[in-house]
Amino acid sequence: MAAGGAGPGRRGGAMSEPLFLFSLPRAGSTLTQRLLAAHPAICSTAEPWILLSLFHALDKASFAEYNATAARRAVSEFCAELPGGAAQYRAEAARMAARLYNAAAEDGARYFLDKTPRYALIAEEILAAFPEARILLLWRNPLAVAASMIRSFSAGCWNLHHFHVDLFEGLDSLCRVYSRHPERFHVLRYEDLVRNCAATLRPVFAYLDLPDDPGVADRFGAVRFAGSMGDKTGTRAYADVTCARRETWPEVFATPLRRRWARRYLNWLGEERLALMGYSQSALRAALEAEPMRLRHIAPDVARMAYGALDRRLNLTVLRARRAERAGGAPLFPLS
Repeated sequence: MAAGGAGPGRRGGAMSEPLFLFSLPRAGSTLTQRLLAAHPAICSTAEPWILLSLFHALDKASFAEYNATAARRAVSEFCAELPGGAAQYRAEAARMAARLYNAAAEDGARYFLDKTPRYALIAEEILAAFPEARILLLWRNPLAVAASMIRSFSAGCWNLHHFHVDLFEGLDSLCRVYSRHPERFHVLRYEDLVRNCAATLRPVFAYLDLPDDPGVADRFGAVRFAGSMGDKTGTRAYADVTCARRETWPEVFATPLRRRWARRYLNWLGEERLALMGYSQSALRAALEAEPMRLRHIAPDVARMAYGALDRRLNLTVLRARRAERAGGAPLFPLS
């Protein structure tokens, strides 16, 4: 059952409108989702993921029990037989998704919010398929995102090879789509949200043509989403927006190998891409270098970074995850 959107009937039988929140994992999207779902006109579920398989089928191949490359080719050839081609496929997929969103929405909800961080990989397709949809774009300092991935998912141990697709492909995709279609987005930053929640959400509600509701900051702690997907760490830790204020990401990169990775990542991000997101490359570099260096985690980091390089070449994690799923075990690493 969707959370949020408590109200007096579904607006005279009108369908709930799709609302998308684009971000990277660990960028504050679950906090933002819970705040928005505390508004009576917005409801949501943990992470639907329903558009990934629909739109990725026309993109590059991914891993599956079947031959994903052959499936992509087959779907593309099928689309070639449609009167409207791939555009018709996307439009029909969007209509199906809209009906599912509406079915999941609580009565009285004007919007159904789909917060699926991996939608960063298909952001362009979503914009094309939902030309009227409102879209929120949430940024967070990418080094803080990476640090949060390490702390939240591996108890401080190096694990960023698991999130290479998010930190590089996903972030680049969001930057490219935003630079091409800035008029389609309302942009907010995690740092602004936790510094002044009411002032950050006020223009969001205006963008959605909804009345301002400062009370969401008091009610969001009661918003819970069923299911296994989404960030349970933040849900447990943040009953108050102010709990998320202090940024300590430089501490995570205060060892020689991690500092080297962070420097290279900053170089890859580049001044232009960071400025687009609202950050200063020089300021992030200064914060990184100001943290005193510590000689720890060196041996484990060497081993994990070497494994990560091999993993990206041979897709070892995917193979291990398949074996675990066949054996009925839990996923070896979080999927969002």
